[in-house]
Amino acid sequence: MSDLHIQCPHFDICSGCTRNEYVDHLPMLDDANHFFAENGAPFFKMQTGSATGWRCRAKLAVRGTVAAPLIGLFAKGTHQTINIPQCRVHHPAINRAMEILRKWIMQYKIEPYDEVAATGLLRYVQASVERKSGHIQLVIIINAKNVDDEARHHLEALWQAVPDLWHSIWLNLNTRRDNIIFGNEWIHIKGSFWLWETLNRQQICLHPASFMQANLEMFDRLLQRIEHLLPEDADLLEFYAGVGAIGASVVEKCQKVQCIELNQTAQKCFEETCRALSPNLAKRLSYLQGKSADHINLLNFMLVGKGVVLVDPPRKGLEKELLKALCENKCVNNIIYVSCGWAAFQGDCQSLLKAGWHIAHAEAFLFFPGSDHIEILAAFERRI
Repeated sequence: MSDLHIQCPHFDICSGCTRNEYVDHLPMLDDANHFFAENGAPFFKMQTGSATGWRCRAKLAVRGTVAAPLIGLFAKGTHQTINIPQCRVHHPAINRAMEILRKWIMQYKIEPYDEVAATGLLRYVQASVERKSGHIQLVIIINAKNVDDEARHHLEALWQAVPDLWHSIWLNLNTRRDNIIFGNEWIHIKGSFWLWETLNRQQICLHPASFMQANLEMFDRLLQRIEHLLPEDADLLEFYAGVGAIGASVVEKCQKVQCIELNQTAQKCFEETCRALSPNLAKRLSYLQGKSADHINLLNFMLVGKGVVLVDPPRKGLEKELLKALCENKCVNNIIYVSCGWAAFQGDCQSLLKAGWHIAHAEAFLFFPGSDHIEILAAFERRI
């Protein structure tokens, strides 16, 4: 294990990070080491990457006044937004974009949101980096029900101020009086419609409304490890597939990949990704929209010796119906579990172990340097 440091000038006041030095020495990692050693996987280890500049997507609040706008996160222990212009975990392009945005707000007198009075226009921003170019896909979330000509004029001026910085500019309309960041209406203003990322050799399509890993360097390493764990000519069934980034990135090693996801926006990205693949690879991929529980019957039709179920659930872990099916179904002999929720994973893991599975591989990935959080990749095989 190395000694990774962030050394951010905002650390003392910003709530974004809980660790500034030795960010790879985590209490959660000690807990995970103990858990896996007790459950037959003493070979557990963690992969690390860059401690700084790793965040390729940021969601930031916009508060303050026209004369002194604040774009950033909450100060520690408060609900007060602070500027974080020198954030060390942000990709440098995000910091540059936020400085341009701050000047734009002041120049055109765009009023930041006041969450107490529910007044003001500009609520939040989301900035996503296209790594190959360093360009920013910018989403401006506004407290409005429509977009007038004046707003479009101001957005055109923002684009023209630094045309070499922007990948695209979007608006999202949100007039709700709560802390939900996005509304339901997305408006493409200028630039490219889709953002493309190369992940494990494949071009993956992303929409600003779709989920995107913030740390693409570590996500790429995770994908490479998943591909290594798959048998040749795997029959892969992926639950919680999102835009299909995992399935599409490992399709070269599979004879069939079925992706299951609830989000309809994600399916559009999946379809664009398939169009970018060679016909031979694209025909191996399919997408089923709906809850995981709605497609459990597919477990009964997997190829013997080649079938792999891949799950990448939210923090709360597997749906009860899916976990029960994985415990009871004898057609499936391999599970790959990607976890962002350590507590839920432990419970799901114990259920699988009691049902006759064992841990064949376990590994951690430091996706969020600065936090006490790790992503878990575990491979399970059914005991014969």
